[in-house]
Amino acid sequence: MNNDEYRLIGEVHIPSDKREAFKADVLTLLARCGIRNSCDVRVHDISFSATIPAIPDENGKIYFNYCTLEQEVHKNSFFDLNTCTLEVPDEGHVEFAMATTLLLFLCQAYSDTPCYLVCNGMPLKYSIFHGLLNYILGREVSCQNGNDVWNLFAFFHYHDECKSITSLDGWFNFITGPKNCTLNQLFTGLTLSLDEPLDFSNVKPSKGVREELAEENWGQRQELLFRLLKAHKDESDFLSRLKDLLSKDRTGRQKIAASGGDFALLAELSFYFYAPIFVKYYCLIQGEEFWSTWDKLEIEPYYDVIEDFFDDNSGYSKIPFYKAIEREDEDEFLACLQGDNLHLSEKLSDEIKGWQEDYQHLTPLADFNMEEFLANVLQDMYFIWHCPFVSKEVIDEFLAHAEDVSYQKLLMVLRKFIDRGLEMFPELPRCQAVKLVKKARDEKEITHIHSFMSLMENKFQRQRLFGI
Repeated sequence: MNNDEYRLIGEVHIPSDKREAFKADVLTLLARCGIRNSCDVRVHDISFSATIPAIPDENGKIYFNYCTLEQEVHKNSFFDLNTCTLEVPDEGHVEFAMATTLLLFLCQAYSDTPCYLVCNGMPLKYSIFHGLLNYILGREVSCQNGNDVWNLFAFFHYHDECKSITSLDGWFNFITGPKNCTLNQLFTGLTLSLDEPLDFSNVKPSKGVREELAEENWGQRQELLFRLLKAHKDESDFLSRLKDLLSKDRTGRQKIAASGGDFALLAELSFYFYAPIFVKYYCLIQGEEFWSTWDKLEIEPYYDVIEDFFDDNSGYSKIPFYKAIEREDEDEFLACLQGDNLHLSEKLSDEIKGWQEDYQHLTPLADFNMEEFLANVLQDMYFIWHCPFVSKEVIDEFLAHAEDVSYQKLLMVLRKFIDRGLEMFPELPRCQAVKLVKKARDEKEITHIHSFMSLMENKFQRQRLFGI
């Protein structure tokens, strides 16, 4: 993106076996956030703007320039499915910006290499973006890059373009939610954020018995680790011995743990704590700076620790997209949402029932001209009520069924809804009556004019409600 406020730091790599799923999620995300392309259509020899889906071209690039939630044509933007490059020369308003930012977060979620979405070089509240993505895609999205706390700290430390994560708020922003993060990951983040040793005075001391460590709690094991490291602090070769321990694989550490030597308990604790915690406590005890000591040791960290997971049966986090863009309902999202669990306003729900009744009782006109009728409807929608662009697919579908009474009746239902209130001013010319009615109708009714056409685009809902 041209705006460096929100961007991905690091190299994005989507595994080959996940590329089709990634592509499907990208297209779903764009569609459900109202991201489209604008185009021109001619109806009854009149030119109108319309929308077409944002889909990849033969090179894997997805071009888009319109958001139905903003009703504004932007400069051409594109997302490259092959390189995960996003170019947005025109940021638009919050609706457009939120959609493109979520697109970047989706890249982070799929990437098998470290990359992170940041704002001005600092971590975002990833739990929010994760919840939004879960809601839009209708499932829990795996996001390993948002949970590996150690890799996250190291990544930011070694990237000069980012600010170091120095506070609990900084690292906690990365965690996508307790359900996706282990206790060990959280405690690693807490420990690495410490400026001074923890106070263990209120912790029941560990017995220091290897066979009983599994029954002790995390605080007791941490107290024992700190105590053991402190006991060795004056040994000249302690750091080199610690490096040797932390550099070994699980089998090597198991041998040391079973040896009964003075490092046996430290080796046993390596099955409960990541290597950086050992080094962090060592640095706190010795008064050394963590990163310089860690770099000097050149340890390849192990990950085979005993993990404790949160006992969370609440289901995955979901944050409704419409709330994030400051809407009270999903009245503007009828084009893309499926199922019966739509968060529609009570007013629109009532309007839909009225449309169904009108559809059942209206009698088609004998001399109905689909092209002329549709052109008149589009003129009113665009130039009087300033509705978002209508889908080209819907326009083409109505024109292709010009003689179908069902399609004729649907347009007549919309025409009746658009003209609501004009009957109160039979003595006035139509243009004057429209001006008076426009002042009296609230914004919701104007939104619902477009909602009707959005409903026509949603074939699932249209079939359910009108049988077409």
